[in-house]
Amino acid sequence: MSSIEQNIALIRRLFQEVLSEGNAALVDEFFNQDFLDHTLPPDAPQGASTFKEFVLTLRTAFPDIEFAIDDVIAEEDKVVVRYRTRGTHLAPYFGDSPTGKLKKTHGITILRITKGRVVEHWGVNNYPGVNE
Repeated sequence: MSSIEQNIALIRRLFQEVLSEGNAALVDEFFNQDFLDHTLPPDAPQGASTFKEFVLTLRTAFPDIEFAIDDVIAEEDKVVVRYRTRGTHLAPYFGDSPTGKLKKTHGITILRITKGRVVEHWGVNNYPGVNE
């Protein structure tokens, strides 16, 4: 299997096992500890532990969330994913009170991988306020 194929397999597992199934313990396996997320504010803490906290927060607010991958494009050390999510908003999420409603989003994310671990992330999504 080529390194590009290995990178795609890693990202598919990340979306399934970590994001959709909520296995935050795998973050330490998939991410470098000094992981850099370019979607965070400049003064926000970085690293794999911050991503793990995000997963736990997301899965608490949307316990039934599912991520569906629509497209995967990979070249050299980067994997681009176009995805959709759906989940029921049952707990607070970054200041938004739970609505009990099914929320759907979509986005595009770029992940850079070095030696089988995610080291950087860029992304855009249509995450509206969950109370909208």
